[in-house]
Amino acid sequence: MKNLLNPIWIFLLNALPVSILLLLGLGQFNIIKSLLTPENIAIWQYLAIALLSIWVINIGYAIYAISKKHNISLCFSIINIVAAIALLYLYFYNIDKIIPFDQIPQWMMSDNMILYMLAFLMPSIAHYMALIVIYLTPNEKENRPWINFLIALSIPLAVYLFVNIIIPLFSCNNFETLQGKFMQHAITVLFISITVIFFFFLTRGIYIVASSKDDFFGRYQFVIKVFVALIFPILGLLLNHGIFDNSIGINIFGNFTNVWFYILALLNGVLMIMPAKEDKIYRTLLFIGRSITFIYTLYFFLVFLPFLLVSIIAIVVFGAGFLMLTPLMLLVIHASELSKDFVYLKHWYSSRKLSMMALSALLVIPASVTGVYLNDKRVLNRTLQYIYTPDYNKDYRLNVRSLERTINTIRSHKNANRQNLFSQGAPFLSPYFNWLVMDNMMLSDKKIADIENIFFGKNDASQDRFINDNSENKAQITNINTNSKYDENQHVWRSWIDLELTNKSGFGLAEYSTSFELPEGCWISDYYLYVGDKKEFGILSEKKAAMWIYSQIRNERRDPGILHYLTGNRIMFKVFPFSSDEVRKTGIELIHREPTEISLDGYTITLGDPKYTTAETIETADVIYLSSSQKAKLDSVSRKPYFHFLVDASSCAKGNIEGIIERINNFIAYNKEFADSAKISFVGSYVTTMAMSKDWEQSYRSQSFAGGFFLDRAIRKALLQSYGKNSYPLLVAVSDSLDKAVIYIDFADLSFAFPESPLFYLLTDSVNLEPHSLVIEPLNRVPDTIVNAFRNSVLAYRTEEGDIFYLPDNNQPSIVLKNNVLNIGKVEEKAWLSALMMQAQWRTHIVAPDISEKGWVDLVRNSFTAKIMMPPTSYLVVENEAQKAMLARKQRQVLAGNKSLDLGEEEERMSEPSMIVLALIVAFVLWCLERRKKLR
Repeated sequence: MKNLLNPIWIFLLNALPVSILLLLGLGQFNIIKSLLTPENIAIWQYLAIALLSIWVINIGYAIYAISKKHNISLCFSIINIVAAIALLYLYFYNIDKIIPFDQIPQWMMSDNMILYMLAFLMPSIAHYMALIVIYLTPNEKENRPWINFLIALSIPLAVYLFVNIIIPLFSCNNFETLQGKFMQHAITVLFISITVIFFFFLTRGIYIVASSKDDFFGRYQFVIKVFVALIFPILGLLLNHGIFDNSIGINIFGNFTNVWFYILALLNGVLMIMPAKEDKIYRTLLFIGRSITFIYTLYFFLVFLPFLLVSIIAIVVFGAGFLMLTPLMLLVIHASELSKDFVYLKHWYSSRKLSMMALSALLVIPASVTGVYLNDKRVLNRTLQYIYTPDYNKDYRLNVRSLERTINTIRSHKNANRQNLFSQGAPFLSPYFNWLVMDNMMLSDKKIADIENIFFGKNDASQDRFINDNSENKAQITNINTNSKYDENQHVWRSWIDLELTNKSGFGLAEYSTSFELPEGCWISDYYLYVGDKKEFGILSEKKAAMWIYSQIRNERRDPGILHYLTGNRIMFKVFPFSSDEVRKTGIELIHREPTEISLDGYTITLGDPKYTTAETIETADVIYLSSSQKAKLDSVSRKPYFHFLVDASSCAKGNIEGIIERINNFIAYNKEFADSAKISFVGSYVTTMAMSKDWEQSYRSQSFAGGFFLDRAIRKALLQSYGKNSYPLLVAVSDSLDKAVIYIDFADLSFAFPESPLFYLLTDSVNLEPHSLVIEPLNRVPDTIVNAFRNSVLAYRTEEGDIFYLPDNNQPSIVLKNNVLNIGKVEEKAWLSALMMQAQWRTHIVAPDISEKGWVDLVRNSFTAKIMMPPTSYLVVENEAQKAMLARKQRQVLAGNKSLDLGEEEERMSEPSMIVLALIVAFVLWCLERRKKLR
């Protein structure tokens, strides 16, 4: 332990934590500074100066001591502890001014921001406390540990008696006399002082016992080790998990339910109580083992370090609170045992060799954790690639066992428990996991449910895949104005739709929410919303970041408005909130080449004037825009249809294999016309496609029938593989469990691939075809009024190169992608041709999803440059600079991460941490705040 006197520890235990604290504080300040008053900002500045002064003094002293080859002095240690504790006191005393909770929304604050000061100063306090113990416990003098233990234990007992016996003796009137500022500060300083004294004597007693060579103490060392190193850690894990009493919450200090926490606790305890035999090989192995598990001991010491100052309260409030002291006691014992082993082994090994041995052993657990996490990252990325950005020509086979373990790990690190003090799973490990594996993002519950359905056949009916923008408490359109201007330079229209929205529901906090369809060749180029009397224009941002910010602001009942793509050309439009009978104004700018009509909440809005419009075809090397008038001149043709059966090969179909075979054969017998060129796909976790030959029945029987019915993959693959050919598939799903099929939302993004009809069919057990829509809630049956037409005509467009593209005959313009790989070059601001090229870029991501992982960031940036909204971007109106700063931070986070990961759940809820534990952490802070309120 005396090695801690080396001034080099100042860099690790003081300078580094304070540097991190300063950087974190600066980042947080830059987000919320626009919401702070001059008084608040001044306190932030004073706090930064104080921290920077501590950092400079410690760095300067360390450099001086190293150059003079001096140890850290007792005087310097005492000064630093006093300074750090004084800073903590002033921080918590002014916490309502540093972080004005009535002004700053919780979602703008970093996780556990309030505890940062405590967490990053505690290593320095613990270090200097250890040095004071070393200086005041000389080896040449006989030291009695029990006196130190008795003094330490008497302190929480005295606090308990004072709270339960002395204070009640005061009447309420007498107690009010203690409300002055002097008594307020005096009691708080007294609390801090007795806490420091408590830890000094406790640490000193443990240090004396751990370093004692006396036979009498040696016998008691074994008993102490059994309790401190073995029994207490396991009891603490069980108590945290709520095994004995869950009245204060489960996993309140972190999620330590993984079996490895218990295995390492047991292994570490056994290694600590093993006797120190005079044997080279035995002690070498013991030294290596103890070095390996020292990381485990250090981990829990760091986890509980911020709570040591309130452990006295924990002991007083509930007896088991003494377990919070176990990591501290265990660290002293563990370090002492390692020191003894080191000294003993120096007879056989050099100090350098022993240090290298210890360092290698110390890295075993971190390296193992990192290796496991990297494997999780590999498995997760491969899974996300298969589901969301696949190469349809590639054969995928994933290790389902590894995937299941990875999903369980991801779930354990999520913030599923609202009583957990740490926002995400296990302290330190979860942030490391989220950084290394999740790119500081997350996997939503919906995506986890889809993965479990696809690969494990677990169907969660509560996961609603489809979009529902209906709301009973909804504002309505009460007035519409339009203004279209023709741009002679670009030969396009710029149209504003100005809306007046009114909440006529009779209730407050209403939301305007609707969706509408944009015609081909029409894009949103601007958006505004009145916030109070101020006209705020929308910020074009990455869609996931914008949706996350909108959700958070909405929870705060502030003034957001958002526009973003759903699927295909469908746009979601939301404005919130509306008080009862409130009227709000908003507007959307569209850029379009032809006069067009927009259907919005039952209103048909006409934009542009036909007499000023040119109806020419726009064709580049990569993309073609065909106007509605030019399409009308194309030849009408009929492609040859064929049945493509998508047969359920999931675990749900295992019990009815022969029934499904018979159903298909009966259907073919009555519909031979389209069966000659039929194809069949066996759809489970994977999709296996083959021509419908005579041996298809045996091929079906040989399927593994595991996992879920991944119908989304089967439909997309079938449509894209037939795109541009002179025949097209009549998609027929064959399943008794269509409701359990995995379909994300719909297939509107692929509407160009099914120009004949937006339908697929379910072959029922009565051998009838049940129609379903590809573009609206595919799992729901469409009305019987829709006719099953198998020979719809389409329009054929022939390029100069001789390629033929088939387009829907719908009196609407069409966009045709000529090449799947393109370089759109430089885009121009609000240029219609740039929008067309970006739309082509987006379509390449649909046709070849595997290129979207790298290409989507370029599309987002092109959208920003052109100021035209594309499917991966969104227009968002926020009301202050802090929200804009937070949006920018989240956007950087998304653009640096995996495209298929999420920022949060679709609906965010406020966390509700355990009030008892929070009271333990900030008990004296709340007391101070209450005193200040009464003094005012």
